[in-house]
This record gives sequence, C-alpha cells and structure tokens, in this order.
Amino acid sequence: MHHVRTGPPAMDSPQKVSRRSRLLRTLPGLGFALLLAAAATALGTAVPVFGAPVCGILLGVLAGVLLRRWCYPFHAAAGSGARVASTYLLQAGIVILGVGLPFTSLVDIGAAIAPIMLATFAVTLSGALLLGRLMKLDPELRILIGAGTAICGASAIAAIAAVLHPAKDRIAIALGTVLTFSVTGALIFPVLGSLAGLSDEMFGIWAGTAINDTSTVVAAAYAFGAAAGTYAVVVKLARSLLIVPLCLAVQAWVAVRSHRRGTPVKGVLRSVPIFVFLFVGATFLPAAGILPAAAQEGAGLASTFLVTAALAAIGVLLRPAQLTAAGVRPLAFGGLLGILAGGVSLALLTFWPALTVPG
Repeated sequence: MHHVRTGPPAMDSPQKVSRRSRLLRTLPGLGFALLLAAAATALGTAVPVFGAPVCGILLGVLAGVLLRRWCYPFHAAAGSGARVASTYLLQAGIVILGVGLPFTSLVDIGAAIAPIMLATFAVTLSGALLLGRLMKLDPELRILIGAGTAICGASAIAAIAAVLHPAKDRIAIALGTVLTFSVTGALIFPVLGSLAGLSDEMFGIWAGTAINDTSTVVAAAYAFGAAAGTYAVVVKLARSLLIVPLCLAVQAWVAVRSHRRGTPVKGVLRSVPIFVFLFVGATFLPAAGILPAAAQEGAGLASTFLVTAALAAIGVLLRPAQLTAAGVRPLAFGGLLGILAGGVSLALLTFWPALTVPG
C-alpha cells in the first residue's frame, strides 16, 4: 500500500510574492495619478490657456501638500505608484504623441517654415546654454527650461526629463517658469501681431515657433484669427518633432558626462531609452495611412492624458519648499529666452518674407 505524502500547500516562490507585492504597492499611487489627470483634463478644458498638463502638476502639488499634512499614511503609500507613474506613464504618453502627428499636413507646410523654425530653435537653445552659464544656473535646469522654451513647453520638459533624470524639483521649476511665459505670450502676442501688421499666416507661424506650450499657441493664434490658428497648429506639431534630435543630443551629453566621471557607459545609441525609438516609429503611422483620422485624434488625447498623469505624480512627490529655494534666476532666465525666441522668429518673418507660406 502506497502512502500519500501530505503536507502544507504549495506556495509561490519568494520572487513571485515580491513582484506581486511591488505591484500592489504601486496601485494606490497610479490610481491617484490617473484620478488627478482626469480632474486636470476637465480643468484644462475649462481654462484652455493653462492646458491639462500644467493643471496636472498644479493639482499634484496641491494634493501632495494636503496629503502630507492631513493624511500622511496615504501619501507615503502612494509614493511608490507615483514614482512609477512619473516615469512609465510619461514615456508611454510621449510615444503615443507620435501617433497623432499628421505628416501629410506637415509636408505641405514644413519645407516653407523649416528655416524659421530651425533658426529659432537653434538660437533659443544656444542662448539657453550661454545665458544659463553666465547666470550660473544649474546645467540640468538650463537644459529643461531651454528645451521647454525652444520646443513645446511641458511636453518637451517631460521628454527631456525622461532622458536626463533630473531632480523632481528642477522639473517643477522648469514647468513653472515655462508656464509663466507661455501664458504671457498667449496674452500679448495677438496685440503685438496686430501692431506689427502681420497676416494670419505670418502670425500663425510666429505663434507656432515662438510660444512654447501647445495650448497657449492655440489660444493666441485663434484669438488672432481662424486662419492663424490653422497655421499655428501645423507649425507647432512640426516643431514638436524636434524633441527627437534634442533627446538624442541630451543622451549623448549624459553619456559623455558619465564617462568623465568613470561611470560605465554603453554606446550613445545603445543608451538612448527605448521610448525615443518607439516615438520615432510612431510618427510614421499617420503618413502610412495605417490609422484613421479618428485614431490619430484619439492618440493625441491619450498622450496628453498620460503626460498629465505623469506630471500630476511628479507634483505629488514634490515638496513646495524645494521650489522657493531656486530664487528668481530661473524666472529671469526663462523670460529672457522667451524674448529671444519671439524676437528671432519675428525678425525672420519680417525681413525674409519669402520664407513664409503664401496665404
């Protein structure tokens, strides 16, 4: 007769238990970041001059302050998920952003506005590096503010932050600085454009190349005229593609800096995060006609929502005291860069009108 061996039930391996516990620890923070993103999206729709991403980080900072003061156990429990959201939701949002870039529209206008766009981009970034050094600003902060001013505000800062991995307070300082002058641009650009006698097409190109955040570009351009709004949106989307070469350049800088410090570094291309290549691949989908127009529009909304959730998570993790420690230099730095970007773009439009797109 055979005896059946009995004993305690089989248990999962320690590795499985550890992975499961880590996943469970991330759920409160992830859920809270998504909830804040939903609220920020509604708020950004009601107040489009700010936009959902900026509202996301503001709500995140407010929620973090309140939770840290009145419900610290939940704030501590949400920390793990918030850190995951601030990284992986951010990268997912950037990849999906590529799906919403309409290459067919960009090709029609891109060649004509490329000289203005690239010159403004180059001068603004060069100014950020030189001026930041003169003002003795932190290198990571000058890159973040320079990228946000030269390309597309919060989205560019989010993309560069995913490559650079700066301290959370520097991300928040850069976002606050860029927001300040993005909103200022939305208010004063239509007035300045009218005084300068710009056509709708010229103003759309100017707004699309000089105002940093997409929501404020749209707000300023459509306030000037419907045709200006159409041009501004296309120019702004083309300008967003500059995120890719800038991410590669920043990654190369990070690799060189790590090598000088003795940190082992693989190749520059091998050390570029995978999301950068996925973003590049995603931008080809609209041009290939693989996705319908509705899917492209939905991709844009999904991208904004995920980036908003990531920025809300960053806000939750941030301590406001870290912002006040920066002083007024970042704000002055951002203001000077904004003036530089607007001045270069307007000068090109004014003195080289052949570069503009015929109305």
